[in-house]
Amino acid sequence: EDSQGLLQRIQTILWQNVSCVGALEGLSEGVSISSRGLKECPDRLEGIREVAFFDASVNSLREAPMSFLVNTAITLTTLDLSSNKLTEIPTSIDLLASLVTLRVDNNRITSIPLTVRHLSELETLSISNNRVTHLPGFLGQMDRLQHLNATGNPIKHVPKE
Repeated sequence: EDSQGLLQRIQTILWQNVSCVGALEGLSEGVSISSRGLKECPDRLEGIREVAFFDASVNSLREAPMSFLVNTAITLTTLDLSSNKLTEIPTSIDLLASLVTLRVDNNRITSIPLTVRHLSELETLSISNNRVTHLPGFLGQMDRLQHLNATGNPIKHVPKE
């Protein structure tokens, strides 16, 4: 089998491991590529435009798949990137204006970017078991934020607000 054929088979297998859950008038309820051992998101995700949730937890991703996420920004309300190898929350996270729940537990994240404050719909931020040392003051000013889980971080500074 030539290398092109092998690559095609691998891509087919990867695509078969992507689970699209439910469908509602062309809106896929969600996409899960959880627990697949992936180091990056499959290219085939790029064609998906409308999902309510995306679960890429328990993989080996080193960065968030922002090109896919931006394509789904209008409808994406839940993003789970827990248990990967992320070292940061992308500063462009604020493009996900409809985000209600962001889970990035069990990664290597060291800080919460200022752009998170622009997630005006965010109700849950779960960033437990990372390397965060500072909780920014803007978290206390986010009107809709109801649940913040930052346990298991070496936090040295908590804002007074």
